Amino acid sequence: MNNRDNSKAISILKFLTFSLFFAVFMMIMMLTFQKSSETLALSSTITSHLKTALVQSGISFRDIAWVNEGNVRRLAHVCEYFVLGVTALFALTAVYRNYFYTVPSSLVVCALVSYGDQLIKGVLPTREFDYVDLYLDLLGYVMGICVALIVLLLGKLVISSTVILVRSLMTKKQ
Repeated sequence: MNNRDNSKAISILKFLTFSLFFAVFMMIMMLTFQKSSETLALSSTITSHLKTALVQSGISFRDIAWVNEGNVRRLAHVCEYFVLGVTALFALTAVYRNYFYTVPSSLVVCALVSYGDQLIKGVLPTREFDYVDLYLDLLGYVMGICVALIVLLLGKLVISSTVILVRSLMTKKQ
């Protein structure tokens, strides 16, 4: 692969990571602008499917008493922002390539999205600002950034180890 192909691949990677981040951001905004009745209906549907799946997997109904609309909605915040944290770190790593910048930048971007999300909910007539959601969002994006960082570091370790192994095998053949 020559330099031109390499820069083209990097451009495509940057575009894909930012597109994925933007798609997650737009999904969060779409959920933000839902009416509270639509959010409740979505939570209710997910709760029903989750309960059914857990019972069918052999878990007793008594053991899944924690599965209700409120807890599922709270868990959804953690999941949404987990994905946001992962995509933010990947997108910013494609730009900076230095974890000294990407980790704090990812934290700031995710915090701004989370706080902006709550501010928007605070002014919408059918929604409300919720401090608990800010903490759940924080939990989600911090976990997402940590997992993405571990994946990136392990990937670098595997690539470095492979390069060292190939080089040592090539010098032994000579």
